[in-house]
Amino acid sequence: MGNLPIRPIIRLAITSAAFIVFWMTFVSSKIINNHYFHDNLRRMAYLTAIPYGPLQCGMLCTLEGRCAAVNYHMESLTCELVETSASDVSDSDGWVSTSDFSFVKDLLGSCASVNIDESNSCVRLRNGGNAIIVKHCPVPTAVLHANVTFDKRTVGDIIEYTCDDCYYSSGGSTATCLSDGQWSSVNVQCTSSSTVADIRLVGGNHSAGRIEILYGGTWGTICDDGWDNPDAAVVCRQLGYSGGQVTVSAYFGEGSGTIWMDDVICSGNECMLSACNFPGWGVENCAHSEDAGVICIGN
Repeated sequence: MGNLPIRPIIRLAITSAAFIVFWMTFVSSKIINNHYFHDNLRRMAYLTAIPYGPLQCGMLCTLEGRCAAVNYHMESLTCELVETSASDVSDSDGWVSTSDFSFVKDLLGSCASVNIDESNSCVRLRNGGNAIIVKHCPVPTAVLHANVTFDKRTVGDIIEYTCDDCYYSSGGSTATCLSDGQWSSVNVQCTSSSTVADIRLVGGNHSAGRIEILYGGTWGTICDDGWDNPDAAVVCRQLGYSGGQVTVSAYFGEGSGTIWMDDVICSGNECMLSACNFPGWGVENCAHSEDAGVICIGN
């Protein structure tokens, strides 16, 4: 029997291997990227490992401080690490989500003899060694109309909440990752400038009148020097209207007491009147015969 041609066989083998790799990659990507849970319980993963057995997957999550659950696909041996806990659920595509790692409990221990600080926890390994895990706090709680900025979420790290434009903060704006792996309480609230009760209309009705502003616990008026429609736009928007026009020369009657603002210059885009440019609180050269007002339109 003659010798078989070597090169064609090699080319065929290479082509077949390439096709198999391509097919496995394609099928794997379809499995990984197109799965879902009908009850929306499957959590977004932050790390994917493949191929990984279920024991490896459970250990990987246990040894990763951020991990609270896994998504596991037996057919593709895909392990996904998740930051939020999950009930034991499965879907028709073969994925399972769980936070129950009892199947690796024989690998875990208290590490009672290991001296570690409160920012870490310990996992005892099967070979008798130990793994030190840095504690992580969960993803920060969302606050309505606020953004939260953070670089890390380990014990002692601080996150800060910043209110959106035209919203103002009340309560604390920061939270600290505590040694129990939880954030200190977050009580920040972001309030729209339109609900901040620091201006009012007097001498007219609910949508028109002399403007008075509260500063230092005392209500006072605004002088009409430089008072124009961009200023009225800001005042009326702060009061919940879409726009308005100015009045001058105490059109709605003279006020009394302090004149808090003079020479006010607004671009018209400010969230509230006190954000406009002016010389300073109580800096003025006016009389109440120059008290400013507005007529607002459009609820």
